[in-house]
Amino acid sequence: MCEGLWERVTWAATGRVIHRWHLGSGVERNLEYPETFEIPSAEDTLAIEPGAVVKLMFEMKDGWCERMWVTVSSVSKRHLMGTLVNQPIGIPRLSNGDVIKFTHGHVIDIDWPVPD
Repeated sequence: MCEGLWERVTWAATGRVIHRWHLGSGVERNLEYPETFEIPSAEDTLAIEPGAVVKLMFEMKDGWCERMWVTVSSVSKRHLMGTLVNQPIGIPRLSNGDVIKFTHGHVIDIDWPVPD
């Protein structure tokens, strides 16, 4: 009954407790490195609508960071929601197609949809 319990607990905790990831702030990184880390203007980030593709920084506690694209599906005053487009290399329990909730301050790049 208890055989394999530790492995199941470890798998369940990975990505939530163990190896936890968070979204990095593009605004904070721009303030740290204004000459080399450019971000979209506040006007551009506030103009994001569903269908736009935005780049976010997914960071781990150990310093590992992956910059990946998210297709925006909904926008409210405070939060945006979207679907991860990339497959992470070094972030456990995060996969292509996962739903990501983020703010305008997390956006580091925008790929606007092409008008028809």
